[in-house]
Amino acid sequence: MTVKRYINNIIDNHQSNNSIYFDLDSRDYIQRNIKNGIFAFQIIYSPNIYSPKSPDPSLPLFVFVVTSVKNLNYNKLLFSKGYNGLSDMWSYDGGVRFQWSDTETLVFDPSIIRNIKLNQILN
Repeated sequence: MTVKRYINNIIDNHQSNNSIYFDLDSRDYIQRNIKNGIFAFQIIYSPNIYSPKSPDPSLPLFVFVVTSVKNLNYNKLLFSKGYNGLSDMWSYDGGVRFQWSDTETLVFDPSIIRNIKLNQILN
């Protein structure tokens, strides 16, 4: 597996699980920033309705469309698993506020990226 394939797999899963369409510009932005050491992103999206000639026919007719991707500080991210009917939430500020959902948060594991790069060097 390549780093690019790992990144696309994570984006594809997020797209599929949340009905959010990532265009090529959004994917390219994420890939470029991961190369620069950014491993977490806030996904800003808006609803859009595709016709049957959607850019990706596997997506439902109603999907969210990425309008912006913002870099996050991976070291300040904290995840809180919901309990007693509460939703899972992310904090982008080290735990001060837990107010961002999985849908709008995209995180890549730097240790997986490091291992992929090491395997490529060793093989």
